[in-house]
Amino acid sequence: MQGVVGIAGEAVKLRIEMLGGFTIINNGTRITEQARKSSKIWRLLQYLIVNRYRLIPQEELLEVFCDEEVHGNPGSVMRTMVYRVRGALAKGGLANADALIIAKSGGYSWNNKIECTTDTEEFEALLKSTSADELSREEKLEILLQAAALYKGDFLPNSTSEMWVMPLVRWYRSLYLACVHDALGLMEKMERSKESE
Repeated sequence: MQGVVGIAGEAVKLRIEMLGGFTIINNGTRITEQARKSSKIWRLLQYLIVNRYRLIPQEELLEVFCDEEVHGNPGSVMRTMVYRVRGALAKGGLANADALIIAKSGGYSWNNKIECTTDTEEFEALLKSTSADELSREEKLEILLQAAALYKGDFLPNSTSEMWVMPLVRWYRSLYLACVHDALGLMEKMERSKESE
C-alpha cells in the first residue's frame, strides 16, 4: 500500500498501539493520549482507527460521542471534532495530519491509503497463523510467544468507560489468555517429549 507523502517528501507510515495504551508512532515520533487534554477527541480518533475499514455515518459518531442531544447543526459539531483531532495530531508532530481522516457521503473514515499497522491486527494475525497444519511445535510456540509479547495490557485501558471499548477489552483479553494457555501446553508437551527420549 502506498503511503501519503509527508512534509519532507517521505511517505507517512504509522504504527498504532492499542494494547496497554494508545500510541501513534510515525518515523520515530510518538503521540500518546496521556500527553493530550481532550479525551473525547482521542476517543473519536480511536473509534475511527478501530473501524477504519468502513465509512462511519455521522449519526453513529454523534450517538457514540455526544452525551446529549445535539441542538443546531450536527454536521458542524462533527466537523469541529474532526478538525480538533487533526489539529491535535499535527501538534503532536504527525506529518500530513489533515489527510488521515476523510469526510465523505455524510460520514467519516480513516484514510486507508496511508500505510498503517496496528498491534491488534498483528496480534490476531499471529494467533490465526498458528492454525497452519505444517507448523512444528517449536514454530507454533515461537509464534505464540511473539503474540504474547504484543499484548502489553488491556485494549485502550484509558477508554474502558466507553461502551464500544468493553467488548473489545474482553475479546483481546480472552485471546491473550488462550494464547498463554496454548503456549504453556506446548511447552509442557515439548518437555515431556525430551524426558521420554
